[in-house]
Amino acid sequence: MTKTTPKTIILSSGGTGGHVFPALSLAEELHGRGYEVVIMTDHRGKVFQSATGVSKVIALPTWKGRGRLEPIVLGLGLVVSFLLALVYMIRLRPKAVLGFGGYPSLPAVLSGYVMRIPTALHEQNAILGRANRLMVRFVTRLGLAYKSVKFAESFQDKVVPTGNPVRKSIIAIRDIPYHPSKAEEPFRLLVIGGSQGARVFSSIIPQALCDLPADMRERLVVHQQCRKEFLDATIAAYHQSGISVDIRLFFEDMDSQLRDAHLVIGRAGASTVAELSVSGRPALLVPFPFAMDNHQQANAMSLAEDGAAWVVLERDFTPLKAQELLLKAMKDDKILRTMAQKMHGLGQPDAAAKLAQMVEGLL
Repeated sequence: MTKTTPKTIILSSGGTGGHVFPALSLAEELHGRGYEVVIMTDHRGKVFQSATGVSKVIALPTWKGRGRLEPIVLGLGLVVSFLLALVYMIRLRPKAVLGFGGYPSLPAVLSGYVMRIPTALHEQNAILGRANRLMVRFVTRLGLAYKSVKFAESFQDKVVPTGNPVRKSIIAIRDIPYHPSKAEEPFRLLVIGGSQGARVFSSIIPQALCDLPADMRERLVVHQQCRKEFLDATIAAYHQSGISVDIRLFFEDMDSQLRDAHLVIGRAGASTVAELSVSGRPALLVPFPFAMDNHQQANAMSLAEDGAAWVVLERDFTPLKAQELLLKAMKDDKILRTMAQKMHGLGQPDAAAKLAQMVEGLL
């Protein structure tokens, strides 16, 4: 009896968390549907190596120059990667190619287009990324995480609303109700800054919390992510504050952290926003001001407009502002309960399935 070879799907992704987590979620979903998933990325592809559902990882070369040579070197690197991607397309004969954005996804999607392999894109943010803007005219479908995405208006005939896939461990806590902290009960504050942490939180948050009234400090249970270079200073800032603090470089248990949080303070990257909405946890978001095309601010404002989060721009995020909002949250549990309900309503736990259906539609 001849063994049936599974159909191969190529997912191409940049190496940052906003691209990686949705790609991993889709890989697992496609694997469960009987497909063989190959990832094309750059040197950061190690994160995909042992992931569930990924059968092969191909790291295409990327080059970076300096000064005036940078565009030339980058262009040459993309040409070489494109030619290598063509070779892999001929060898693997994939049934479809899906790009998640980031310049490392360009060679795979364009080579798939040249080979007349069905191609699609997924945009995780409220603004169509620059790489996706370059590629969107060549693809058949465009999956979007948001109802309205800037720069995607001219391609509505290709749009498929999918949401943004998140890890199954996050989906698992969606049905756990949000319970606000009542007066005199512990108030759990989760501070996260994306995959690398955020300097602004290490400087602002401890100062804001340590200046709270003593009764408020006694209620606080703080779990804060911190970059390695700021770890000692952040720990010292909380010293003798009377606040229960757990400071880590990275939270491996993000599902339980979100499950127990009464309020989340964080950036507004695509994965953070998706995980907050799926889990239904209220947030104070401080968008990273130097994100490409300021897409984090657009992500955050989409939540704020629905009443699911507070948004404070980094230039306005002072200890006094942080303290003001935290006191409001701790004194009136109805505020966070309402925000949690709004956030939960925005969650799309079936995003991976919708995205997989879009890919299967290409076949």
